[in-house]
Amino acid sequence: WSTGATTSTITASPTANITYTVAVTSGACSTTASRAITVNPKPTMECEARVNGTWQILSTCAVAVCPGNDLMLSVNPQVSTVTWTGPGGFTASGNDALITTSYTAAKAGNYVATLTDANGCTNTATIVVSTSSGPTLQARWNINHGPWTIGNSIDVCKGTKIVFSGNPTPTGGTYAWSGPAGFSSTDAEPYIINIQANQAGTYTLVYTKDGCSST
Repeated sequence: WSTGATTSTITASPTANITYTVAVTSGACSTTASRAITVNPKPTMECEARVNGTWQILSTCAVAVCPGNDLMLSVNPQVSTVTWTGPGGFTASGNDALITTSYTAAKAGNYVATLTDANGCTNTATIVVSTSSGPTLQARWNINHGPWTIGNSIDVCKGTKIVFSGNPTPTGGTYAWSGPAGFSSTDAEPYIINIQANQAGTYTLVYTKDGCSST
């Protein structure tokens, strides 16, 4: 054999295209034969998740999901067959696997996608799903451009300017403020320039980031 083996058969695991040649001798007679082997690459896979209708690429093949969100996973193959397994006996087939329309912590775990392409080559990817507690908020306010004060209650004088903040972590989400006398705002730090008695009461922020909301 071209590998140096002298047995009647060989087992090979090539990593690139190669041609194997064997020479057989019997007495004064000899003959040769060759076989070209084509090594196809493993199919490519890209971890993705759709949370509440928005797709995102998962560079670390991991996603944190808030309770109540819908969740779909994908490995974005080309023309291939994909089968899925996951926690609680979960199974699915197809590129996009709908995990749930209303996420609970019971859905957390490892979801394994096995992909088989037209050449019969396989590859696997594991997407780790965990439960997110949602963004954290810190109620704070300032009066007449003074320093920020952390707290959930405040006494102010009539005519005061007050600025509200939820100081969220992480940033980059959306804000929905509501309060007395028809108060509403989508600003990160809304304010009242000249507060009046009828504006006393509770001001509430609902902050949403990546499909997760905190109040």
